[in-house]
Amino acid sequence: MVELDLFGLLLTVIAIGPRQAHLIVLASLLQEALRVLAALALRRELLAVMAGGAFGATEVEGLPTLVLGLVGPALLAFIAMSLIRGREPVVQTLKPWRDSQFPFAAAALRLAVLTAGIVTAFSLFPGTAP
Repeated sequence: MVELDLFGLLLTVIAIGPRQAHLIVLASLLQEALRVLAALALRRELLAVMAGGAFGATEVEGLPTLVLGLVGPALLAFIAMSLIRGREPVVQTLKPWRDSQFPFAAAALRLAVLTAGIVTAFSLFPGTAP
């Protein structure tokens, strides 16, 4: 089952920066697609996909939520950092009030960091994962 969580997406846009809402939505969809591709590469059965920005989740049979929850942000961060390629300091790219030379890469990197933090925080308390 595929679901779209508009409230989670809205919270993500507010947390990262409303000026780049369209880029955040695009990065969120890319992140969920990367999670699905990772599950397919591991030859696991997809049970559910919920695209909700940083609060999105992908359920896979026989795989902990933390593992697949961190695969999407990690791959998204790798893509974003390869787009930047050392032409801009990563620390400066993460600051939401700063304009970046690479707006999609900045939005994707911010989303990856926020998602990794949320997935890790929710994994500390079993039964509360998004």
